[in-house]
Amino acid sequence: MGVHASVWPVLAIESLVCAVRSMAFLVPNGLGVQEVAYAAIAPLFGIGAEIGLAISVLRRAREIAVGLPILLLWQWSEGRSFLAFKSVAARRARQST
Repeated sequence: MGVHASVWPVLAIESLVCAVRSMAFLVPNGLGVQEVAYAAIAPLFGIGAEIGLAISVLRRAREIAVGLPILLLWQWSEGRSFLAFKSVAARRARQST
């Protein structure tokens, strides 16, 4: 991204963003909280707000890239279980009549 930052400011920003997300635990998945935290905290350490927001979007994309396939796999598994249960229930209903 063309930003040269040492390790300590980056660790401080990450720590503060994690602290803010922890304090906002009632917000589902920290939607909006992470973005605002990066945009507000990054300038305090000499990194522009736009860079902080870009980092936030990259982190959010990583969460989506990891989480979305898992959610799709879970949905597929639950769908198969539901269809199997439904077919067993229909078979039992036909046998009882």
